[in-house]
This record gives sequence, C-alpha cells and structure tokens, in this order.
Amino acid sequence: MRRKVVLIAASLFASVVGAFVGVDLSQASRGVACEPDHSRALTSSSIVGQGIGITAVVGERSLVVVGRDERREAFVPAAADSGMIRHVTSRPGSGTAFVLDRRGADVVVIQSGREQVRLPQPTEASNPSWSSDGRLVWSLGSRLRLWSPTSSSTTEIAPPPAALGVFSPVFATDDTIVSVVAESESDFTRPEGERLDNLWRYELGTHRWSRVTAFHATGERWVAIRTPIVRDDGSLEFVRVSGLASAARMPAFELWRVSAGGVTSRVRELPREMYLAGSLDGRRIWNIYDQASGEWRLYSEASATTLVDLGCGAALVDPRSVTDPDLTPPRLDTVPSPSPTSTPTVSPTATATPTPTIAPTVSPTAAPTPTASPTISPDPVDGYIAGILVGDFASPEAADTAAQTIHAAFGETTPVEVV
Repeated sequence: MRRKVVLIAASLFASVVGAFVGVDLSQASRGVACEPDHSRALTSSSIVGQGIGITAVVGERSLVVVGRDERREAFVPAAADSGMIRHVTSRPGSGTAFVLDRRGADVVVIQSGREQVRLPQPTEASNPSWSSDGRLVWSLGSRLRLWSPTSSSTTEIAPPPAALGVFSPVFATDDTIVSVVAESESDFTRPEGERLDNLWRYELGTHRWSRVTAFHATGERWVAIRTPIVRDDGSLEFVRVSGLASAARMPAFELWRVSAGGVTSRVRELPREMYLAGSLDGRRIWNIYDQASGEWRLYSEASATTLVDLGCGAALVDPRSVTDPDLTPPRLDTVPSPSPTSTPTVSPTATATPTPTIAPTVSPTAAPTPTASPTISPDPVDGYIAGILVGDFASPEAADTAAQTIHAAFGETTPVEVV
C-alpha cells in the first residue's frame, strides 16, 4: 500500500484583529455549538426540489434553508447515505445540488422535484453552481465539468493556458461562466509559486477564455479570490484576500465588484475574515466563522454596518467542525483501492489555494483571536494522508531548509509533498 504524506510549512499568525467595529452582532451565538435540528429534520425531497432560499450545511449531513423573513427549515436529504455534504447550491425551478465528499472520489448529487441524479466524479469536486436554464457547473480542481438536464450528460471544460487550477465557477449568463483561476507569476518568491488568483470568463459558444480581473502578486505579496456570487443586477461580487507571505499579521479582506459592463472596483474593506454566502431578497448573506463554537454562521447584511444572525450554516465555505474524509485514516479491516483518476492541479476547497486562513471569533463579548488554519485539500490516494504543521519560519530560506530535512528523513520510499 502506497502512503503519501502532505506536510505544511506555514507562517503562523499571532496578531489580533480589532472588534467588528460598528457592526451589530448582539444576536450572535456566544459560542453555543451548532447542532442539527433533528426534531424538525425531514427526509422528503420536496424541500430540496424547490431550490429556494439560501441552503447551507450543518454538521456532516444536515441542511438548512433560510428563506424569506429569515425562516429556517432543517432537513436531511435522502442522498446523504455516506460521506460528508458540502458546497450546497439551490435555484428556484432547478432544485438543489451539493457535493457528497467521500474518501477518494466524490459524488455530485442533484435533487429536483422530480428526481435525484447522482454523478460519480473521478476525483475531488467542489463549488457546483446553477444556470437559469437548469444546467450545473462545478470544479474538479484542474478543470470544470458541465452537466445538462436535457441530455443528462457532462462535458469537460479545460482551464486557461498555464493555469495552475480553476475553481468556484458561476454562471454570469446562460452562455458565460466566470471562474476563479489560480495563476503563477515568475517573480513571485513563494516556493510553491501559487499565490495569485484572477477571475476569467469562459464563453460556452466559442469555448474561449478571457481575463476579467488583472490582479498581480509580486515579491512576497499574494492575492486570493474567494466566493464569487452573481447579483440580481448582473454584477459579480467576490471577496479579495491579500497579504505578505512573511507577515505575521492578518491578511486584508475586501469586497470587490465586477459590473455587468465589466468594470472591476473595490466596494469596501471588510473588518475581518468573512465570505459571501449568496444573496437573499437583494441583501448579501455572509458566512462568518465562530471560533468559540467551531462553526460557520450565516449573517444577513441589513446595512454596511449591521448584520443579522441567521444561525448556523456553511454555504460556499468548507465546514471546519467535521473531518474531511480524505484526511481520515482508512479502516483497518478494509484495503483501500487505488484511485484510477488523475490528480487535480490545485485544491478545490472553499479556500482553494493553500493560503493560510484565519479563524477569528464572532462572539460579541470578546475581541476575535485568530488562529493559524492552513487549509489544503490533498489529492485522493490510497493509504494515509497525514498533515503536519511544521511551524513558524523567519524566512523562505529557513522553510526550504526544513523542507529538505523532511524529504531526507522520509527517503525515496514514501512520496512526500512539502508545501
């Protein structure tokens, strides 16, 4: 049995961000753990098939739908028989789709009012997104995959040339997909070379890619794009995260917008780590991590300085309270079979590039305390996948020395990837 070890050499963040100045979090959970509401849980497909509201994951297999008047309905979809649900998306008239994350290859599940479709994937899948006419697109890390309800078939979409990965696709129009593309810049000093994201547009009619944003990462500066969503006016909004590779402080979080005419502009600075979860009745819905309870919570933006707590739920982000099946050791009474598929170029998680993410506290009674939480989705392989947080380095040279020592310790018999 081949064993692969993924080791993460990361710079730990030790700074403390200020409180959420001017934003009302008086209805926050105060660290209460989020438990699925089994008393109201339903296994019926009727709620799923409606595809209305914001659908989010709670725990491993429970979903909640936040609809108008911020009313929540909890249910357990019938498809959640194995694996962990993540990256759920809904659209009225189309239904609900989500990734059933399993050890090794995943399954994309589509539930409409009429039927359930299960689409086994060759590898890790993430970020499904609906078009208005019922098609579904999602990421396989190294490429996109498009499903059509009329033919019940899927087609592959190759990434732009020289892309390190492609993820978080959304339909800007029925004929256009906009996706986050991980790029590399030659003068960037990070050893893995992957610290720049830009939005690219794919035309389904011509099968051509074109760049939408023009961010740059030079020296030690990195730029990441997270959670793009399409607003009712045709504009596209996303969270831009940027920082220095050697900085022991929080990166900068900003809300950006691409107008329907293609103009890119910054909307405003964000006071902490927060990601878009969608829009509801014209209001932005945010995911903010509550470190005290270890769960993501949904907030509705009543204004630029006022958020209303909608309760627990992870929409476009990966849950942190449950273990990724690919990081779980295999059962001793089974022999894992090798994955017959290729390895994606880049991790397709809610934090798809291996940029360290910070988990601040949402509690309204205390200043948030960030902790280092580097996230990287390993590729599906047979055997264990072990992650080791190596530590805090003063320079890239020191990290390179540690990486060389690790490679030498494992020798040539065990494949080791050092990030």
